[in-house]
Amino acid sequence: MTFFKPCSSVVNADFRLSPASVAQLKAAASSPATVSTNLSWISTSDAINALFWRATIRARLAASIIQPEDLVSYSTAVDFRAKLPKPLAPGWIGNAFFMVSTDPIPARELVRPGEEGLAAAARAIRASIQAVDTAMISSLLAKASSVAYPLLFTSKFFGSLSTTSVLSTSQRGFVYADMDWGSQAIGRYVGFFMPDGGTPMEGFVIIKPGAWDGGWEFGIALAERCMKLFKEDEEWKRYTRSVDGQAGGVLTTA
Repeated sequence: MTFFKPCSSVVNADFRLSPASVAQLKAAASSPATVSTNLSWISTSDAINALFWRATIRARLAASIIQPEDLVSYSTAVDFRAKLPKPLAPGWIGNAFFMVSTDPIPARELVRPGEEGLAAAARAIRASIQAVDTAMISSLLAKASSVAYPLLFTSKFFGSLSTTSVLSTSQRGFVYADMDWGSQAIGRYVGFFMPDGGTPMEGFVIIKPGAWDGGWEFGIALAERCMKLFKEDEEWKRYTRSVDGQAGGVLTTA
């Protein structure tokens, strides 16, 4: 069953944040003095997602795909293993996640310049994640089990991923970098890359398993005309570097 239409104009790109850039971004996105909020903490993932969200929406605005008053939102996958009525072990094999979205806000508000705008975006993402609790998951499971075709349950944002919505998922918790692959067999884990062609789903970012040096790596899929603008975004370039051309395998070792 297809919930979205793959777009032939979608291109994929890989990017990286060094440990130093990650620390700088986290500090900028935390900015407690400039944002009025009850949230006192954001994760590094929140900061990276906020950076991607803002750069994507700026690119879509520049390409006239959306307008400043359009309402935009960010969706991300939340692991709910620990939030089930009977929690699953952290290493349980299989998907156990819930898609959550931020409250919609005007595009012009999301992309306001400076650390204040970045921090507000990060806190909006953190608020959506913190809303997931055992009661919410129990309600979802009860609803899904009461209908004839639970697979028909899908999020509304899938219909607007090329315009006002952005989606992320994370493999950061995968343990590739910590595994002993054997020096005479495969070697040391270096990186994880999407197969050739990447994903056809526009507006999608995959945060990859942890890099061996503590850096963060991710793959991004956007419409071709947006990707060109995205790569030139000043805030984006301040923290990231492109690793295009390295994709093609799934697991890279040395």
